[in-house]
Amino acid sequence: MPWNLRIPQVPAGLQQTLEIATEKRIKIVINGGAINPRGLAEETHKLVKEKALNLTVAYVNGDNIIHKAHRILADINSGALAHLDSHNENIHLAKDSLDFLDHPETIPVVYANAYLSYRAITAGLDQGADIIICGRVANAQTSRVLSAILQKPFSETFLRLSLSIVEIVSSDNYVVTKHEGLNAIITLDTGNLYLNSDIKADITHIKVKEETTNRVYVLGIKGYLPPATTKLAIFHKGAHFASIHCTLKIRTVITSTFLGFFPTKIRESKLTDAIDIFGRDSVQSPTRTIVSPPKSTEPLKDRDNYDAPRATSLASFGVTVNRPLGDLTLGRSGDKGGNVNIGLYVQTDEQWRWFRSFMTRAKLQELIGADWQD
Repeated sequence: MPWNLRIPQVPAGLQQTLEIATEKRIKIVINGGAINPRGLAEETHKLVKEKALNLTVAYVNGDNIIHKAHRILADINSGALAHLDSHNENIHLAKDSLDFLDHPETIPVVYANAYLSYRAITAGLDQGADIIICGRVANAQTSRVLSAILQKPFSETFLRLSLSIVEIVSSDNYVVTKHEGLNAIITLDTGNLYLNSDIKADITHIKVKEETTNRVYVLGIKGYLPPATTKLAIFHKGAHFASIHCTLKIRTVITSTFLGFFPTKIRESKLTDAIDIFGRDSVQSPTRTIVSPPKSTEPLKDRDNYDAPRATSLASFGVTVNRPLGDLTLGRSGDKGGNVNIGLYVQTDEQWRWFRSFMTRAKLQELIGADWQD
């Protein structure tokens, strides 16, 4: 597999980081290996040797299960693997979503990667790894892994945005801060159940307090057992598309291929989650440790879905004017399969009293319009 199928900014970040990591004995865990974590780990190992540093490099293995493509297709056809949204009767898949099942020769599966948990990372740290390269892993939510430095190479480097620092106080309390010399702001402006491969985090009773400038204290999160499954992202070749518009550029007229996406869930017991640790002098024959799936699991319950209790009458706020929603609210969104989740928030108590009464489930559905699907 080509070594460069990874997040391109990672080597440059490591180039600037390895000496200070050696000096301060900082553990580095990076989820920038994309679909070739071994390739990035080998590149990192070479960099460590060139700098003559005493660092052990490892990588997480097992998320890429493309070698099981035929079995995956058979399981989807039989119903053993269902679409991630199949439990929701209000969601209807696009008409071509399952075409790849009937035409494996012309619409082949090209990637099949599962979201791995923290367990292989923890095993690597326990065995002395200093740098661990990950491919497709879930955001680890345990104190053992968060005690390491989790670097994510997605910052807009031209703004010199700081990476956040998490100081763990206890199993459900932590402080979020940053380096003083770098840009960014850590403030309070940042479904009640957050699911990943390791744990279900219940943030119903979360409290966030601003301790000092750029220092926020978070408490009240509860953790519950994870489900026995994890997300599996399947990509297959699509058809072709082309477009044309009235400019002097005609490159978009030429047909281009695209990838189709089929998200599903797979039992963690079907995966081989492992950590491979290189020797100091060679990347040949790394030491492999296979980790077992979670011993205790529980089914995922439905997330709470309700309008704000004891809502305030909107008429009580007085005369109103029409304004863009973004004038008063901030927000962020993230993809979950083919869907998008969105969080909206305001900044004062008065705005919150209005917003929690105004932004009902019906209002959100009205604003999203034809794109709304339960």
